[in-house]
Amino acid sequence: RKEAEALIQADQVLIATGRKAATADLFQEGAAPELNRGFIAVNSQNESSIPGVYAIGDVCGGIQLAHYATAQGRVLVERLCGLSPQDKLDLIPACVYTQPEIASVGLDANQAKDQGIETLIGKYSMGGNAKTVIDDLGRSFIKLVFRADNHQLIGAQMVCGRASDLISIATLAMVGGLTAEDLASTVFPHPTYAEAIGEAAQEALGTGVHVMKRKR
Repeated sequence: RKEAEALIQADQVLIATGRKAATADLFQEGAAPELNRGFIAVNSQNESSIPGVYAIGDVCGGIQLAHYATAQGRVLVERLCGLSPQDKLDLIPACVYTQPEIASVGLDANQAKDQGIETLIGKYSMGGNAKTVIDDLGRSFIKLVFRADNHQLIGAQMVCGRASDLISIATLAMVGGLTAEDLASTVFPHPTYAEAIGEAAQEALGTGVHVMKRKR
């Protein structure tokens, strides 16, 4: 369709163009580890090119989230102490603190398709969620991505109230290998935002009662 022009008046414009590493004056001359576009290059053990010198968090690039850096720190210390780290660094939820909030973890449907994974999708519109109506948050949703073969949860995307909290339920379900059936059979309190997770799982299985039936 043809794009329409619109005029928006505002007092200020915020431009966010990403982040860059602040490592220019971090090391003494001749004592700097290898850098990659300004970020400290590390191996799978978070060790830099200088043996015994490790780096975690934003300074390494990649996922630049506080909870990821914290988890990296725990894992590194446990390794150095000869322990077996328990943190699942391959499942890192991301959140945007808007209104409503935005959160995601794991794969979305397109990413799963690119990896050759057939999926079962459950999407629940929060217009049928009592807490969303009470708080007057407008259009929002929860979308769950399951494997088609064993129904295990492999991803979640949310645009809704408390999404930054709800995404932890999805992350925990993925760590525990829970299925659509597991989530659909869970009794959530009412009225809450959380019950929409169960609704989305039920919709994926075709058993939802608070959504419009769709052809499969």
